[in-house]
Amino acid sequence: MLLRLRYIVNFCIVISSTVVIGAAAILVARLFGRVDLAWRLVLCWAGSLTRLCGVTVRAVGLEQVKTDEPAVWMTNHRSHYDTPCIMEAVRMPLHFIAKQELRKIPFLGGAMEVIGMIFLDRRNPEAARRSLQAAAQTVCAGKPVLMFPEGTRSADGVTFQPFKKGGFHLAKEAGVPIQPIAVLGTERVLPKYSLSVRPHPVTIRFGRRIAVTPEKTVEQLLDETRAEMERLIALGP
Repeated sequence: MLLRLRYIVNFCIVISSTVVIGAAAILVARLFGRVDLAWRLVLCWAGSLTRLCGVTVRAVGLEQVKTDEPAVWMTNHRSHYDTPCIMEAVRMPLHFIAKQELRKIPFLGGAMEVIGMIFLDRRNPEAARRSLQAAAQTVCAGKPVLMFPEGTRSADGVTFQPFKKGGFHLAKEAGVPIQPIAVLGTERVLPKYSLSVRPHPVTIRFGRRIAVTPEKTVEQLLDETRAEMERLIALGP
């Protein structure tokens, strides 16, 4: 009974935080041009979805992250909670490529749009190409871009899906390194096909940066990134 009550409370926290903070971010960005303030609000949103819902986030290997240098960040995808947990771990503006469907979610989609998130329409190759070009411009401007190379959440929350090559083409064309990340525990917080947010610890592991050189092929970059993610996951939470 108490656990079910906690699920209901957490659901209300997620909805209310998304509506209130999303609306505020849209307002300050569109009316006052304060994208910086919108970003602060979005980071507060990530904090509310984790701390208020009993989700403790532990960051390991942050020394691997060079915030002053452009890079393509790549992480495994276990849950819809991956993104707020990563944002809570780094607590810095972090652009990411999201599926087009998220743009349609009230308040969340609008907030993502005003802070410059990049939406990818996987059903439209031409639109997807333009999205990757926009991501390349973001990276070249010195801003990190987060991608989920699996493209969708793992069915069981653990097994890797096949990696898509778009992000690796992006890193190679932009000439920037890849920052591998491993997320552990979010599949217990919000499993696929579930709306119940459960209190559970989450670990975000940052791995060794992978250098992108002209000699390396996209396939080699993909294999190196996947191997580093597997190494990080094997370390456990």
